[in-house]
Amino acid sequence: MIELINSKSTKAIVVLALGSEHVVKWKKHSFPSLQLYCSRNKINLYLQSESLDNSSTAKKATWQKFLIPKNLKRNFPNVKELCYLDTDIICNPFSESIFDYHKTGTIGLVSQFTNLPYPSEIALRRIAFFRNRYYDSRYPLDSALFMTAKQIFKYHNFKEFEDYACAGLYMGEVDMCKDFLEEAYYKYDKEFQTITEGDEPVFNYEIQNHFKVNWLPYKFQTLWNYEMAIKHPHLYLNDPTDIEGINFSVTSSLMDSVFLHFAGSWGEKSIWESNSIYSRVEQMALLDSYSKYLNVSVTGMPKGLIRPVR
Repeated sequence: MIELINSKSTKAIVVLALGSEHVVKWKKHSFPSLQLYCSRNKINLYLQSESLDNSSTAKKATWQKFLIPKNLKRNFPNVKELCYLDTDIICNPFSESIFDYHKTGTIGLVSQFTNLPYPSEIALRRIAFFRNRYYDSRYPLDSALFMTAKQIFKYHNFKEFEDYACAGLYMGEVDMCKDFLEEAYYKYDKEFQTITEGDEPVFNYEIQNHFKVNWLPYKFQTLWNYEMAIKHPHLYLNDPTDIEGINFSVTSSLMDSVFLHFAGSWGEKSIWESNSIYSRVEQMALLDSYSKYLNVSVTGMPKGLIRPVR
């Protein structure tokens, strides 16, 4: 585990990026914003770039999020609270610390279904429609995309819960979860099949079945595929030369978010790799100015009729 920022804090963000290709992409597209976020909020930042399971029974790399707390304790025993982030997450560096929302004795998760600023069903219908229309006509308009939380758990023969998180982020106390999550990792063999072909259904079941969950506000893991379908559908037209349009769309979503997650494997995710908005000074300045403006008191006093200069 590589230490990237040491803020002398007992709180840390840990990113899992296994393999040089993933590390390069993360450093280009996600690290700049996260570095500033951690520095501003006095949070340690660590990168796990080496596999934590090199055995012949090792599962898909994403499963290793279960092993992060135990490894963090081993390497940095001073850290008491951690927040795990997937590689493909960028952040608004001028937003508040996620650790201000932690509740002792809980695991913090962000729901894919509840606490959204728009109905999840509408977001999913728009995703299906736009993927079918602009990405691939074979994409089904009715599929497992529309499974409810209970349907997902039932499909895997798990106890059913009312809610379901995107497994790209979790937060908790290291000592509380390190042993259990390690045991949960080794509980399943690499042949175990899930609807996502990854760990997410298992992660949701094990966490909700064992811990009290603190359901965090959606802004802590805003899903880009939802945002793009609801707010920025013009990006489905896929004009990669429209760098200004792409950057402004991503930045406008970050105005309402802390972490923006480019999850999935369909075309929406390609926006994350199209261009690093944080290499553009004007985009950073826009987020900074907006964050400061939110703290300015307004009076509602009339200023007279003002028209735009043409």
